[in-house]
Amino acid sequence: MRLMISMVAAFAAVVSSSVAPAAASSLWSVGGPEGGSISVLTADPQHPTTIYAATGNGGIWKTTDGAAHWKPAFAGLPTFGGHFLTINAVAVDPTVSSRVYAATNRGLYKSDDGGASWTETGESVLQGFLNAIAIAPSSSSTVVVGSSNGVYVSTDAGVNWKASNSGLVDSQSQTPAVESIAINPSLSSSIIAGTSGAGTFLSTNGGQSWSKFGGTALDGVDVTGILVAPGDIASVYVLSPEIGILHLAPPSNAAGASIAPNDAEQDWKNLVDDNWVEFIEDVVCGGSPCFDVFALLLFSQPKPLSAISPAPFASQGATEILVGTSGRGIYHSLDGGATVSPINSGLPSSAISSIVGDPASLTRYAGSGVAGVAKTTDDAHWTSANTGLFASEVYAVAASKSSPSIVYAATGSSIFKSVDSGVSWSSLTSIGIDQQVFPALAVDPTNPSIVYTATDEKGVLKTTNGGSSWTPSNAGITTRGIDCFAFLPSSSQTIYAGTDSGIFKTTDGGAHWAAFGDTSAMSTVRSLAIDPANPQTMFAGTDDGIFRSTDGGGHWSDVSGGSNSFLETQIHQIAIDPAAHTRVYLATGNGVWKSTDGGATWTEIDGSIPSTFGRPDSPAIVIEPGSKIDVAAVGTQIGPGNGVYRSTDGGTTWTALDSGLTIGDVDALAVSSGSTPILYAGTIGGGVFRSPAAAPPPPPGKRKIIPSHPPIPREVRERLGG
Repeated sequence: MRLMISMVAAFAAVVSSSVAPAAASSLWSVGGPEGGSISVLTADPQHPTTIYAATGNGGIWKTTDGAAHWKPAFAGLPTFGGHFLTINAVAVDPTVSSRVYAATNRGLYKSDDGGASWTETGESVLQGFLNAIAIAPSSSSTVVVGSSNGVYVSTDAGVNWKASNSGLVDSQSQTPAVESIAINPSLSSSIIAGTSGAGTFLSTNGGQSWSKFGGTALDGVDVTGILVAPGDIASVYVLSPEIGILHLAPPSNAAGASIAPNDAEQDWKNLVDDNWVEFIEDVVCGGSPCFDVFALLLFSQPKPLSAISPAPFASQGATEILVGTSGRGIYHSLDGGATVSPINSGLPSSAISSIVGDPASLTRYAGSGVAGVAKTTDDAHWTSANTGLFASEVYAVAASKSSPSIVYAATGSSIFKSVDSGVSWSSLTSIGIDQQVFPALAVDPTNPSIVYTATDEKGVLKTTNGGSSWTPSNAGITTRGIDCFAFLPSSSQTIYAGTDSGIFKTTDGGAHWAAFGDTSAMSTVRSLAIDPANPQTMFAGTDDGIFRSTDGGGHWSDVSGGSNSFLETQIHQIAIDPAAHTRVYLATGNGVWKSTDGGATWTEIDGSIPSTFGRPDSPAIVIEPGSKIDVAAVGTQIGPGNGVYRSTDGGTTWTALDSGLTIGDVDALAVSSGSTPILYAGTIGGGVFRSPAAAPPPPPGKRKIIPSHPPIPREVRERLGG
């Protein structure tokens, strides 16, 4: 009997799923794509493997195991229009790790339980956009916030606040916006503030009064980062998107334990000189001088996607300066900026927004503008570290009509693919099309391996092998502003592309394109739909209304004027009911509309969607088999009412599908084919959700054992005693 058990074990495999568990009552589950737009990374000073990642629209996420796994830490944070507000700064109390602060454009939020829950603090005092937070290492009850209205100080760990701007004035005697803050590690009363256009200021009395610091060298630019060299408070680094990274070295007779106001401009040294740009001159400019281009890529406006993070370089005992650039990865220097080298192996070629590291090792974490978090343990080679981080901004979703389990999603950085109905996703960035924006995505209705996408830089790209490789498909297209695709129902080789220059058509699968029809009256074409029963009838949604053609696109007429004047707005999506082809639905910037006469007249049908939904900003609409209508309703108000709504009676009544949909800013919808259709919702800040929710993985010890080879024949089992 033991022999038989051994043989069966050899023929079996344990199967588990990576899908995020869904509550029993959830209508939705999310499986990816993992990653997202990272605005801030902040490490716990006491526990370097505990890191908070603030995302562009997906709230705050937390890891306690060095980015091996991420979990949400955003309960209580504010939302607007269905997604979380951008977090401009996060700070962890250096002595009380459970105390964390998050600065947004709509207030300061505090957590006393390590990010498990958040509440607003200082709402009656703190005004304007909150840009920076600094906590005094020597006295963590002192917290300083920089805002568009100046500086605010709390001396009781964020319970009470007061404005502290005496002497903090620009050349017009106005309080400038404060973009960055640094506090003396050994003397909490010594604070430096970096401003927008007014240079840097110093307070030596805890913010009660300020004086100009470092002269006028930084006037007229944004000082978005301030850091103090480890162990030397008189050695200050500042980051400015317009002019570079500057270092204010201490005078030879400086005491080193304090900073004094200094009006001598000659003490500043700009580290961004020829040493920093020589590595990419040929790449960026084809051999011509390109210092300005490098500066622009390194420091982008208005909020620079850059990071400067001095940290002890453990193996060499020097101060390492790490600089994150916009599109050229990370550079570092070990000699105060005299020489520099790139450390980009494995790093996504997207804007680096933040860098944190363990002072006692070579472990660093980099947050990128579109590709999530990367990690290195040798200060040279990077790997993706996004497991469980569901914060991607998804702009398009396309489900295969011929293979129900295959679905593609486009984010700001890549195309992702799922072969298990959205349970898990794989990135296709290895093909070299990252750092793009993908507004359009379409799967060949007869072949799931043929996919078309459009980027803001490279135009149309096509794959014929499911995303393993992509080739440009732009011959004849005179613009890169491509927003949508539509297949001719009778031939997948005939495709129409809606662009900012009208409509283009190909009859050979994208090998050649040509301008199509008289579209001179149209603005940007955002959406296209072709009547499957009568392909001569086509609809084009533009920035100014809805157009219809009844002769296959040869001539177009505006059907949004007259009594339909409310439709003279952006038409984001068009859906034709496959069961009744004269029934057409529109998702617009002015509500959801319906026509029952093929577009001759229109009626608004979003009346039963709650008023908190407001007017959709960029909605989508799809029709499931059985004429169920699903609308992505993106609202403009804070609070409930955003997300996805479904109607089963032609739009007369609507039901919110919100259980389990943690991000309400839904920008794309798609529905699979098959006997049990799956609805996919691409969100801005939460990845792709699917409904019905995927089953959670079996608990440990109860995983299903699935044979990976044919069963053992009965006669063999009998000989073995089975």
